[in-house]
Parts: sequence; C-alpha cells; structure tokens
Amino acid sequence: SLEEAVKVSRELKDDRSMSLSIWRLGLTRALNCEFEKASQYFENALTIMQSLNIPWEISAINSYLSIWGYGFSGKLDRVEQTSKKAMRIAEENGDIYSKSMAYTSRGFYLYQKGFPEEAKEYLLKALHFCETIDFVVFNAMARIFLAELYYDIGEYQNSEKHHAGALSALKKYEVYKSWTTFHQLGVARSMVMNKANTLDLNKLYCYVNDNKVILFDGWKQRYLGEILFHLGDQYISEAEKWIRKAINSDGKCGMILDLARDYKILAGLLREKGDKHQAKENLNKAINIFQKFGADGWVERTKRERASCLSK
Repeated sequence: SLEEAVKVSRELKDDRSMSLSIWRLGLTRALNCEFEKASQYFENALTIMQSLNIPWEISAINSYLSIWGYGFSGKLDRVEQTSKKAMRIAEENGDIYSKSMAYTSRGFYLYQKGFPEEAKEYLLKALHFCETIDFVVFNAMARIFLAELYYDIGEYQNSEKHHAGALSALKKYEVYKSWTTFHQLGVARSMVMNKANTLDLNKLYCYVNDNKVILFDGWKQRYLGEILFHLGDQYISEAEKWIRKAINSDGKCGMILDLARDYKILAGLLREKGDKHQAKENLNKAINIFQKFGADGWVERTKRERASCLSK
C-alpha cells in the first residue's frame, strides 16, 4: 500500500520516494473527496521536494495541489497561487511534462472562475503538450474541462469531440474505468444537444451506477439528469430526480462549485415545468455559492440567467 511505501521510505531516509508516495496518497484522498487530507499530503510532498530542489516535480506537485487539493472544494485563491507557481516553474525549466500539468491547472482555475475563453487558451496548450508526450491522465483532465466549457457556451460538437478524445486516450491503455464511463456520459450529453436519438439509456444508467470514484458521483448524476431533461417532457420527472441526487452527492462530498452548477441545472428544469419561483430560488442558491467562493464569471452568467427567468 501507499502508506507502507511512505513508512519504508521514511525508514530508509529516501526523501524522494517518500515524497512520491505521499503525493500519490494525496491523489487517492482527492478522488475520495477528502480534500483537506489530500491538501495536507500534497503540501507535505511539496515541502520535501522543495528541500530536494527538483524543479519539474515541484511544479507538478503544485499542479496537483491546485486541482486536486484546492480546486474542487472551491478554494480559488489558493488555486490561483499554486497554478501560477506551477506554470512559472515549468516555463523556467522548459520541461513539457510539467508544462502539461501546469497549463491544465491554470485552465482549470480559469474555468472554475467562470472565464471560458481564457480557460480554453491554457487548456488547448496543455492538451498539445499532453499529446506530444502521450500523457494519458492529463490528456483526459484537460479534455474534461475543455468539454465542459464548450458545452457551457453551446459548442456541443466541440464538447463531444473532447469527451471522445479522452475516451480514445483512456481506452488505448484500458485503465481508469470510472473516468471512461464519465466521458461516455459526456459524449451522450453532447449528442442529445445535437439532436441525437440513438442513445441506449440502459447503458447510461449503468455508467452512473458503476462508479468507484466518489469525486465523479455527483458529476455523473448531473450529466444523466441533463441528458434526460433534454430528451423531452416524458423524462422531466426522472431528470429532476437525478439532478437532486447530484445536489445531495456534491453537497455531501464538498464539490462546492459543482453543487452550484447543479442548482443552475435544476433551475432550468423547474422553469421548464413552469415553476418560476423555485427556479429563481435555485438560481439564488447558485449565485450565493459562486459569490462566496469568488467564481466571478459564474456569478455574472447566473445573474443574467436569473434576469432572463424573471422576464419570461
């Protein structure tokens, strides 16, 4: 186990091995939505690596800390600091491996802030670096946020393309099953918006239920809810059930900005049902979260959505 690896490397006074083991423990905790513990592991690994003065690994751990330690739990001020540091060190060092992670972390920060055009610039650069060195994990990570931001701005074909690109990379190595099913749901979500009518709903339900990465629970539930919502009125009650499940999952797991996005989706569904009052209430919940955590772009976009909701 990783705990045993940390223990052995400490006994051997092998600081680099200990740092790498702690680093991986941090990722494991993050995938389990234990973000405070994950942050502590990453910070400890970073302290050790700084003492060893290995620039590319210092940059890489800052990128992990940015995304997995701080980012999903909404600590955007810390995400800004660590992503900037990761990118500065990577650019000074000129190492493509650390650049691929650093540019992903910077793009992720800008996506979480609600600035899709700025995020896209960094994420496309990150993807270029990932493909240059065949770096599967961060290829999939960069594509997650590219797919998300393209979907948010209505470019559904581009969103589908990036989910499909991540699937291609992941299937090549036959790893990361929960990530693979996440991207399969993403492809389906974009296809629905492009008026596809050939979806296998039974498979989509399996993709949601067969999940071993807690971090993806609410995300997958929201995707399924969105798919059902856009399939037509006959699915609207089922869609609402899944979006409310996503709200419960993301709230329980501390995926705070995803929780706000869940409220936005629920508001759209309630507006479609004719319940403007509840739609407004859920948009207000989303706005309050975005404001509290400094997601300025999301605040403005959600306020515009609320104004549109009230005017109709």
